Amino acid sequence: MDDYRPVDCATYCRYELAILRRQPLMLRWRDDAGIVHLGVVLPRDLRTSRGVEYLEAEDSDGRPLCLRLDAIAASRPALSASSRDNTAR
Repeated sequence: MDDYRPVDCATYCRYELAILRRQPLMLRWRDDAGIVHLGVVLPRDLRTSRGVEYLEAEDSDGRPLCLRLDAIAASRPALSASSRDNTAR
C-alpha cells in the first residue's frame, strides 16, 4: 500500500463511538493485496503503529481483523438482529 493518508476527525470519532457502544459496523475495505471486502465487523479498538492508524475488530465469525483506517472505503452502523426485529413490527 502507498503512504498512509489520515482519516478526518469525524470519521475517527465515529469509530470511537462504535467501539464504546459495541455497535457492529458494515464496512467496505481493501486488504493489502488490493482485494475489496464487504462485511459486518465488531470494532474493538483503535491503535497507531509507525504513524499508521488501525481499527482492530472481529469479523462475523469472531476472527480478529486489523484494518488500516485509510483502507476503509465506506462504513455505516450495521443493523443488529434486535433492531431488525423492532423495525419489522
